[in-house]
Amino acid sequence: MKLGEWSFCKDLLYHKEHLWLEVKDSIARVGLTDYAQDTRGDVLYLGLPKIGLRVQQGDTVATIETGKWVGRLIAPVTGTIVGINSQLSRNPQLINQDPYGEGWIFQLRISNQTELSSLLKCDEFYHWLEHTLANQVDCELDR
Repeated sequence: MKLGEWSFCKDLLYHKEHLWLEVKDSIARVGLTDYAQDTRGDVLYLGLPKIGLRVQQGDTVATIETGKWVGRLIAPVTGTIVGINSQLSRNPQLINQDPYGEGWIFQLRISNQTELSSLLKCDEFYHWLEHTLANQVDCELDR
């Protein structure tokens, strides 16, 4: 599915902090959406979480820096970090090059499956982002 130049994968779940999740059994592989990686610029540095870290939904898990943005990545659900993409330490721009593949960031063992219902399916995220972007344009035009 595409919105402008940005792609979204139908089989993933999405968080409004522009993260995607691929859930298999109780493990979620997490990454940054195509929209987020594109609008934030080339990733220069990524502070990865430690394996074994227990997090609550909304906790800061990682930090990310681009040429024009410094931010944090949050835990989209409660759980324990069980894997990190160590390739990103050497080449953080994999997030820009392949956000839904080789650019995944961490894996999380989900401890509260009910939190998955707070995430958006692809079409829901698409419509939420489309609405969000339209509101931004409207606000800029009102100035």
